[in-house]
Amino acid sequence: NCMQDLPKLTSEQQQLLEQQETIYSILRSVETIEWAYTKGLLQPEEHHVECQKLINQYKVAKENITNFPGLDKFLSTYNIKGMATAKKRLMEENTGYDPNTIGKPENIAGIVMKITSNLLGTRDLIAVSYTHLRAHETVLDLVCRLLLEKKKKKKK
Repeated sequence: NCMQDLPKLTSEQQQLLEQQETIYSILRSVETIEWAYTKGLLQPEEHHVECQKLINQYKVAKENITNFPGLDKFLSTYNIKGMATAKKRLMEENTGYDPNTIGKPENIAGIVMKITSNLLGTRDLIAVSYTHLRAHETVLDLVCRLLLEKKKKKKK
């Protein structure tokens, strides 16, 4: 059990960990929404509404963390990969939704989504499914996974 390897936390450290877990969960949720949108599981309006909720939650969460270093530093500190879209959405505070371009040829996102969904192969689907499963990973899960990976590297 990797929980035995974790040090005891002070109440301040526990609070910071919970706040960082919120940021991580928001990032994962945005990535999951993007995944669902590219798969055609969400309509543009639904995508916009859900992304906007998460952007608002992110604004509040980052304000509650004293000296929040920003998403770039957060992602690099915890070696979190594959969050480019979520990072962009949150940093720009923009869902990418424009009701004036939905259904029109200049809607590049929609065109790219259709082309990409036609090009996905089995290998890509496996990777996406794994990423989707990791979307629900908590900070505690992440810490445990990183500790286990570190342990495996030491044994080699």
